Amino acid sequence: KANTDVIMELINFWPRGALAADAQGWLPLHNACAFSTARMIAERLIDIFPDALWKRTRAGKLPVDYAINTAQDSELIVFMEQSLIQKRDKENIGELVLAYKQTEQKSKSGKMATARRMKPISVQE
Repeated sequence: KANTDVIMELINFWPRGALAADAQGWLPLHNACAFSTARMIAERLIDIFPDALWKRTRAGKLPVDYAINTAQDSELIVFMEQSLIQKRDKENIGELVLAYKQTEQKSKSGKMATARRMKPISVQE
C-alpha cells in the first residue's frame, strides 16, 4: 500500500490524472476503492471528477463495486453509496428542471400560436 499523504500529494500535483483510465478502464477512483482504505483519497478524486462514480471498467464494475468486494473500510463503502445517491439526485433534479423549462417553453409557444390564430375582438361601447 502507498502512503496516503503521498497519494494525496500526487492527486493535488496532477488533478487531471483523476480522469486517466488504464487499458482495462480503471480510473484512479477504481484503484482507490479496490486498494486503499483512505476515504479522503476517494473524496478528493470525486471532487475532481464526479462522473467517475458512474464509470465502469471493461469488466463492467463501478468503483463502489470494488469498495464492496474488498470490504476494506465500511466508512468508504457508505461514503461511496451516499455519493452515488447524491449525484443521482442532483442529475434527477437537473433533468426535472430541464423538463419543466421545456414544458414551459412549449406551453408559451403554444399560447403564442393560439393567440396569433385568434381574431381581434372589437370592443363596442
